[in-house]
Order: sequence, then structure tokens, then C-alpha cells
Amino acid sequence: MTASRKVRVLDVPPAEALCLAKSGKPVPEHMGNCLYLEWFSDTNGRVVIESTDYKLTVSAQEWTLSTDEEKEQAGANHEAIRDWFDQLEKAFSEESNPEEDKPPDYC
Repeated sequence: MTASRKVRVLDVPPAEALCLAKSGKPVPEHMGNCLYLEWFSDTNGRVVIESTDYKLTVSAQEWTLSTDEEKEQAGANHEAIRDWFDQLEKAFSEESNPEEDKPPDYC
């Protein structure tokens, strides 16, 4: 989790930004902080939530892992990312349809 990742923030809706970029015109934007959450799940693989539209409140720490729990969690994380990479490798080795992978044309 990162709460202050610097990213470009569009000042116009995404479809309008895409059309401006395709026509070679500058896209109005500014730099802003981004909340970035990332995890891995068996169901969805790598999951990323990234947003610049949030209100962040920091509270006091509620709990901590013991040394044994921390080691166990690190091992589980290592195994999960290894499994995810195995699934990713398998997915890339399968055939894909280029038309299905093509992004929509909004302009």
C-alpha cells in the first residue's frame, strides 16, 4: 500500500483525453498523490486499486504481527507471488485473439 505515489492526473474525462492524445493535442493534466493498493488472490491473480480521488485519514496502530506471524506471512507472500507468476506464465503461453485484446476506440 502506498498513499503518496505521484502520478499524472487527468483534468478531462478519459475518453476526451484519449481523443486529444490521438489527435496530437496536449492532454490537460497535473501531478497528484495516488492511493495504490496491490495484492494477489487465487481468484483474480494480481489485484491493483489505484485512485487519486480519495480522502485519507490515518489512525493509531491497532495491532502488530508477532515475529513468528511475520515470518509465516512472509513465507505465504513468497509462495503466493510464485504461484501467481506460474499462472501468468501459463496464461501467456496460451493463444490469444488479437481482436479481443484490442482496446476500444472512443473517438
